Amino acid sequence: MAVPPQEAIEKLFYAAKFPMKEYRLRQRVRPGNRPGTWEKLRRFKQEKEDIRPGIAARLATKLACFTMHEILFGGGAGVGIVSIALKNAERRIKIEQQEAFARRFRLAFGRQPQ
Repeated sequence: MAVPPQEAIEKLFYAAKFPMKEYRLRQRVRPGNRPGTWEKLRRFKQEKEDIRPGIAARLATKLACFTMHEILFGGGAGVGIVSIALKNAERRIKIEQQEAFARRFRLAFGRQPQ
């Protein structure tokens, strides 16, 4: 499948761009009954901020295993890189979280979770 030169250049620039911002959910708070206290509300807001160095390092580690073809073309014709990268990253993060939970559980209770 031939890719027009202009599209290949655009995809290369897109692939070379590293995320500089991240979005986080923050729970809304309001002043509590006593001075200096805060009451958490059941509402959240989304905030955009500069990506943290630790998050950037983990993201770079996760993306290091992708080949140039996967980065430029998403692993197939017409498939977006973002959806494939997110699915792979979510899968890896879920596995890491499960392994971390199992380690903490073993340390706390001396056996595997059921």
